Amino acid sequence: MGGTPGGSSSHMVFDNQQQQQQQQQQQQQYLLRHNGNLWFYVDSWHEGIAGWRPSLSHMLLLSKTFNATLVEPTISQSRLGRCGNKVVLSDVLNRTLITDYHSKFVTCQEYSQAIERSTRNNGTVVYVDVCWDKEPRCKNGVVSDHSKRYSPSLLTALQTATNHPQDMIILRFHNVWQNSMSNLEIPGLPTDSNDIITTAKQVAKQYLHFNRNLVQMLESKLEQHNIVNHAVIHWRAEQVQASYMECADAIVRARDVMIQSMTDKNETTTPTFFLMSSLSSNDLLMWNGARRNAANTSAPQALEMLRDQGFRKLDETLLLDEDFDDSIFYVAMDLILAGRAQMFATCTARCRWPKYHWCKRCNWIGNFAHLALELRTDTTTTTTGTTGSLPCWPQTAKQVKAIARIPKEHL
Repeated sequence: MGGTPGGSSSHMVFDNQQQQQQQQQQQQQYLLRHNGNLWFYVDSWHEGIAGWRPSLSHMLLLSKTFNATLVEPTISQSRLGRCGNKVVLSDVLNRTLITDYHSKFVTCQEYSQAIERSTRNNGTVVYVDVCWDKEPRCKNGVVSDHSKRYSPSLLTALQTATNHPQDMIILRFHNVWQNSMSNLEIPGLPTDSNDIITTAKQVAKQYLHFNRNLVQMLESKLEQHNIVNHAVIHWRAEQVQASYMECADAIVRARDVMIQSMTDKNETTTPTFFLMSSLSSNDLLMWNGARRNAANTSAPQALEMLRDQGFRKLDETLLLDEDFDDSIFYVAMDLILAGRAQMFATCTARCRWPKYHWCKRCNWIGNFAHLALELRTDTTTTTTGTTGSLPCWPQTAKQVKAIARIPKEHL
């Protein structure tokens, strides 16, 4: 009794397991037969710098697993992009470290030359579209739902490469988001999605660091301005529910509380305070959300008040005379500055508690704050002088101690 429904369900589970086993065998077969003719080219990324580390580390992990050549992304308006932009990834991140992890990491020029070389030698260049999202631009590709345990379009591409061992097979990835492939069961990668995310984070932590030239530039600028110690307060002013002037007052209170905290620890030298913010006196350096929300508001007056209070902004002081090709350089320098700060305060999701209401009222709570905190644990961007990372703006001395006790997994 009840045997038919139970048997039907068991049969469906068996079929699904068998299907996945067959797909894994196809992948294993590809890995065994692979001779290095596979190229990965990301046609469209969907991340700002806060999503770079997970999305890049996943692509590096996938490339290394399949011994595929990964084409270096370019950068435009602080976002990763396809070939054709002036600024490239290695202008911002350390290329040597990336190639230490995966040596088959090539420039757009090398990619174009490889295509020309293959064509000149009577080879065939085969393009296979791998789409991580359902969008019109992917109508010619086999759409992959990244919530599944396998990717039909990735399997199709790998099988194509297996069937054309003498040809140049280019997988064109569309709509890459962070963790797009975290659920995939791929031979050579951990089978649990959390393990894949953890592995990708380890790759990011060890190999995705800022270009040493940018670090040295900041060190030189700080020295030129006689800044020995500094602290940073981060204000992502893209969803301000209070007035900008009220938020500026909250930042000043946070600064005063942080100074008092240092005094209590017998740190006698008061650091120079920098404001790291999506607001700027230069509209071209502002992110779209911040620019749109700040239009016709008291934002300029709030910035002026913070200047009067002694706050500095990199783009208005140390980097004033620099003529960078993209806003990403200001963002990167801000993050390097925050990583080396004696104290750093930002606003994360944990600050939605009522007693930290200024964070919620004055900030867009996003991934950028988490990135800044994460980079402060990075040995290449943190000095031994770092004494405090605060995931909420402190408004009282008591809050400094409470904020410091917030578990990292709750940030």
